Amino acid sequence: MNKQIEAYIKAQSFIGTKEIRGPSHNQIVVDMFKDVGHAWVKDDETAWCAAFVGSMLEKVGVDSTRKLDARSYLGWGEVVEPEDAREGDVMVFYTGDKNGWRGHTGFLVSITSTGSYEILGGNQSDSVGINTYPKERLLGIRRIREVVPFKPMISSKELLAGSGALLASGAGVLGAVGPVPQIILSVGLTISLMAFGAFIIWNRVQARKRGER
Repeated sequence: MNKQIEAYIKAQSFIGTKEIRGPSHNQIVVDMFKDVGHAWVKDDETAWCAAFVGSMLEKVGVDSTRKLDARSYLGWGEVVEPEDAREGDVMVFYTGDKNGWRGHTGFLVSITSTGSYEILGGNQSDSVGINTYPKERLLGIRRIREVVPFKPMISSKELLAGSGALLASGAGVLGAVGPVPQIILSVGLTISLMAFGAFIIWNRVQARKRGER
C-alpha cells in the first residue's frame, strides 16, 4: 500500500481525539509531539496540527518535517498541482496573514462542488476531525516523493543468457577451424564481448538518467 494512503488511514483512526479542558491533558495528543521529536511539549494546548500530520507519517515509517509549524510542510515531499490533488495529500493553508508564519495542515478528504477542501486534521476545533477550508486560503499541496525502483532495460537473466550463448557459440566455432582462423575469430570474439559489456554499462546509465535506482 502507498505510504501516503497508509498515513491517511492511520489519521482516520484518531478521529474524535480531543483536548482535555483544564489542567489535565490528553496523553494521545502529547505523544504526537514526542513522535516528531518535541517531547518537551507536555500539554495539548500548544498548536498541534503539524504534530498530528507528522505523527501519522512517522507511524508508517515516513520522515516528517519534525517541525511544529504547519508551513514547514510546504518544503516536504513533492509539489502537487491543485488539479492533480487526490485523497490523502498533505494540504497547507494560511491563517491570519497570507505572508505571515501562521498556518494549518492536514490530509485531503475531498473537494466540494464549490472547490473548497474537506480536511482531516488535528487541532480542528480542539480535536481530530474533518473541517472545510476555502480554496482561497490554500498555500500548497504536497505528497510523499515516490521512489521508482531500479529496473534495467534488459533483465539480468537476459544479459547472462546472451553473454553465455555468445561465449558458447564462439568456443564452438574456434574448435572447428584451423590456427590462423582461430586467431582472427578470437580477436573478433573479444571485440564482440567488449561491445556487449559496453552495451550493458550504457543500459544501466540510461536507466539511472530516467530516475531508476
